[in-house]
Amino acid sequence: MAKLALNPRAVGLSSERSASLTFNLSQKANVTVCVLNGNGIVMRTVARPGSRGGPDTIKYLVYKRLSHRLAAGHYTVLVVASNASGSGTAATPLTITLP
Repeated sequence: MAKLALNPRAVGLSSERSASLTFNLSQKANVTVCVLNGNGIVMRTVARPGSRGGPDTIKYLVYKRLSHRLAAGHYTVLVVASNASGSGTAATPLTITLP
């Protein structure tokens, strides 16, 4: 896994719809994206089984669908990709701002 990027890194009410997480897979893999709080507790999870190799984009973890937003603060977005050949991880910081 390479080229992990979160755009923008700080997400608020005005940017949540356009925010996206992008990464590049070297081959087909099962992908899990987790948002971890400062204590390492998983706050959100998105599974993408069977993701094709190459570039992939996940629109921000669409926290509106969950009927509640993440609290303002600093988080880590962790991406784990695995297949029969092994696994890889990448992480990037995320800031949630108040609306």
